Amino acid sequence: MVERDSSQMNIVTTSKSLARLLWCYGEDELWRSALELSAQQVADLSPQFARLYLNPDQIERVWQNAPSKSAYFLVPMIELFEGEPRPAALRRRRPQSKMPISLVEHGGWTDPMLHEVADILQSRRQEHSP
Repeated sequence: MVERDSSQMNIVTTSKSLARLLWCYGEDELWRSALELSAQQVADLSPQFARLYLNPDQIERVWQNAPSKSAYFLVPMIELFEGEPRPAALRRRRPQSKMPISLVEHGGWTDPMLHEVADILQSRRQEHSP
């Protein structure tokens, strides 16, 4: 979910969604770590996701011809866990039919973490408004 206002843009997601993306792009050593992220940690990543979403040229420097709908999540996550940005292991998604059961989406838009991250970002926005 993308939230915009006149001063900033936030990309609201969950640890499970981030883990799913890492798995889909072959990051077998990283996706489990993403599942452990708290709502606060996911909210902390939101500005970076948004910045990269709005500036795809920054992704292009790290990952040429990256998948545009996923790279702005993947590159920061890889950097978080490994200390350096790099392209994901796979250029194309794995079939979701082979996804580990722990990553199968059950909540989607009703995932409680999605709302928790959105609330954290809203609270931060209110703290910084005049």
